[in-house]
Amino acid sequence: KMATQVASLKRLIPPFEDIVVDGFNFEFDEEICYWFLTHAHADHTCGLKSTFDKGIIYCSSITKRLVTRNLGKICDRIRTIDVGETKEIETKSGKKIQVKAYDAWHCPGSLVFQFQIDAQICLHTGDMRARPEMIAQFIQNGDSEQMENNDKEKITTVFDHCYLDTTYCKPHWNFPSQPEACALIERIAQRECLEEPTTLFICPAYSVGKENAIEACCRGAQTCAIVTQRRAETLRMCQRFDENIYKVSGVDDDSLAKVIVQSSFGFGMKGQNPHDSLKKKLSLSKNDHVSTQCRRVVMLRCTGWEFKRSFLNNKTNTYEPRAWIENEGATRIYGIPYSEHSSFSELKNFVAALKPRKIIPTVNAETYSQRDSLRNLLIQGTDLYRFNPSKLDFFFSQTSLAQNQTTQKSGSPSSSSKATFSSKPPTPNEIIEINDDDDNSLTGVVFDVLAPDKAFKLFKGSATTSHSTKKRQVPNGAADLIRKRLRSLGATVGRPATHLIVPEGTSETITSLRVYSESWLVRKLRAHRSSTATS
Repeated sequence: KMATQVASLKRLIPPFEDIVVDGFNFEFDEEICYWFLTHAHADHTCGLKSTFDKGIIYCSSITKRLVTRNLGKICDRIRTIDVGETKEIETKSGKKIQVKAYDAWHCPGSLVFQFQIDAQICLHTGDMRARPEMIAQFIQNGDSEQMENNDKEKITTVFDHCYLDTTYCKPHWNFPSQPEACALIERIAQRECLEEPTTLFICPAYSVGKENAIEACCRGAQTCAIVTQRRAETLRMCQRFDENIYKVSGVDDDSLAKVIVQSSFGFGMKGQNPHDSLKKKLSLSKNDHVSTQCRRVVMLRCTGWEFKRSFLNNKTNTYEPRAWIENEGATRIYGIPYSEHSSFSELKNFVAALKPRKIIPTVNAETYSQRDSLRNLLIQGTDLYRFNPSKLDFFFSQTSLAQNQTTQKSGSPSSSSKATFSSKPPTPNEIIEINDDDDNSLTGVVFDVLAPDKAFKLFKGSATTSHSTKKRQVPNGAADLIRKRLRSLGATVGRPATHLIVPEGTSETITSLRVYSESWLVRKLRAHRSSTATS
């Protein structure tokens, strides 16, 4: 999956609106003079040209070397910031922003950026692998063992916003850690070489990245890898070239090499069987840069998308993929769940450790509905809703009224995660239960909410309709029942109907609270029925 190409996700939200991250594909106003590049993959550099003249670009030293190789003229506009460094920038509007860089553990040169204005902090992960070592960077004098032992209390920074890499933000994608995937690659390479010593390995890889997978294959096969001169140059720029591991085709003696690193594209494209391409490798010519005849060719497809639950061995807690074998066993393809993005469990651990007040997904996030669905998967154990006044849970937390008070006085959320204003949570005022002849039902409660200088009613409930499976609004169905009842209470009701705010004295702050789809109400009703049946 590529990073979502939506302008609103590239320009940071206030008060950081003078900054664009990985957004060279869009036109923004002239007020923006600082552009940040997280790493050198194509879906993040798209739109960046040698003629770029819109401002200053910040990226790591490695990323600068990779970008300027193709866009030499842009060199003067790039400033570097590397892992652990903090720099201050000043916008045209006079804002002073502190910028700190962390290692994203994604590919060479990839960074996570932390932006801070006074007490407001925004984190942008770019693409990342949230392994324990990565999270440990946010602990003062921290290390990965603290994270493995779930010792996350030392992360005291309050992150107001977090732009998060949600590439694998689905419960299914609980693939092994990267060290476990590399160990798997070693085992497979070792086993294949024991069965057939002349085995040749094909490792598809991006122009930057997957170096750990390639090196694991070399260790398992006790051999070295053949790379093109272009890739060798890239490896040197990334400070990853090791002459004991990599041999340059046409330059070095590669007679003993058994691993070929090739582009990720070209195998099985446009419906072709990748085994047809592998079969050609069985009779290698000089153009293939391998002088020995091979009797078996093995491709290792290293990506998180190859993960399959059926290959997990729960007894041994290991992952053992089955090979796709053709040509009488001479060609084999293994899907290896090696990824340079976070697994779902790693994403949950990252969010639970940093507890951001708001998450903005950056992958698979074209619409608000998609972004909200991704956020909902990461909410448990965090403060995502409690500090977001566009969510109902904000008004149902013990500290919400104090937070609301601070927000109204300062115009921005408080930088402290603990409230100093004591107040009671909303209290029930009226129970609503409606049923009609068509088996439509509405169940909910109207609460009295007392916020500083405000008093209003809040409806929180659930609805079902006999036509809900058709996924459409039904005249006189549950949705219309909600609208009718809430209008009678003085609410301004829009479509689709949802749990809504019922004002006593209309306030822009109150009526601007976000509304939700009917599915939220249905889920709440199911939960209500389940808890009632249990009790």
